[in-house]
Amino acid sequence: MNEMPFYEFLEAEYDFVQDPYDIVSIFPVVVDYLGGIFEKENGAPLLLIESVIYNRKEVPLVYSREYYNTEMIHFKEIIVDKHLTNVLKK
Repeated sequence: MNEMPFYEFLEAEYDFVQDPYDIVSIFPVVVDYLGGIFEKENGAPLLLIESVIYNRKEVPLVYSREYYNTEMIHFKEIIVDKHLTNVLKK
């Protein structure tokens, strides 16, 4: 078996380059069947983040669906203009 990091495999096989091109949707949801995993009661809040990562040819390569316990984690968003990325690397 040839072991290779996941994103290197995608780049080699599917023309995926780690450019920041993904579409992310964030939803507030409530616990239903996931209650046991999070040790929360039905109806408790969770955060659902769904994302799709595309290659340069607009082909979706990775679908992701993640649930977060809002009592244990928080997020910070940094929005960067594509033209300013070189400034931030200094």
